[in-house]
Amino acid sequence: MIRPTPGIRRGLARTAMALALCGGAAVAAQNPGASLEGLRERARAILQRIHDRELSADDARPLVERLRLDLVALGEAQGWEPTARRLELTISNPGEIGPELAEACPLFFEEELVQFCPLDPGRSEIWGDQIIVCGFICAPGRPPESDRE
Repeated sequence: MIRPTPGIRRGLARTAMALALCGGAAVAAQNPGASLEGLRERARAILQRIHDRELSADDARPLVERLRLDLVALGEAQGWEPTARRLELTISNPGEIGPELAEACPLFFEEELVQFCPLDPGRSEIWGDQIIVCGFICAPGRPPESDRE
């Protein structure tokens, strides 16, 4: 029996994750029942699992990326486009900034999810040697009054 090497296993795992992410976006675009509130509930579940220590922030990042893709797909299906927001973080030890800058960014613009804004690593960047700018995409508008209580 031929056993895959660790490099091949990592490649297969990345391919499987990419297919899952693309599939999730396609499902959201084709599902007329998909809703912004459904995405918000998935985000709340991710945050609760992190709070309960069932999920690490690193393990949550692919789930948040799937939410971001589903938000874009939902917007396309419903005829709106998410808006961009930024959050600037100052780094006290500039030597700590590395290529994994999105790991320093929060998963959502607001932890309470008042406006649904998942992290968009593609919009995040480093300014100089002490500032990380975290990019987010946000659903339009605000949630209904009942959600903000």
